[in-house]
Parts: sequence; C-alpha cells; structure tokens
Amino acid sequence: MKVSLKDIINQLQLSKTTVSWALSGKGLSMAMREKVFVYARENGFVACFSIFFIILH
Repeated sequence: MKVSLKDIINQLQLSKTTVSWALSGKGLSMAMREKVFVYARENGFVACFSIFFIILH
C-alpha cells in the first residue's frame, strides 16, 4: 500500500510545511530531509509534483 503525504505527516509528527520542504529539498537540515525521505521510500511514497505545486504555492 502506498503512503500519502498525510500519512508521512502523521507518522513522523511533522507539519505539512516541513514534510513538503523535506521532499522538495528546501531549507531544512540534511538530517530532517533524510528522515522524511527514508520513511517515504521505505513505505512506498510516490511523489506527485502537481501536489507539491499546490502545497508550496
């Protein structure tokens, strides 16, 4: 089963902004980006760039 952005937010107890920034490589520490990327990859997250556009703009 694929995990959604909301699943990542809830599981890691992070804000939508933090998860979005981590997945897009914006302004967070490498450790935080890695934490989000590892969880997303291990749980089958598939990025939809149109969602990132909506979230970030």
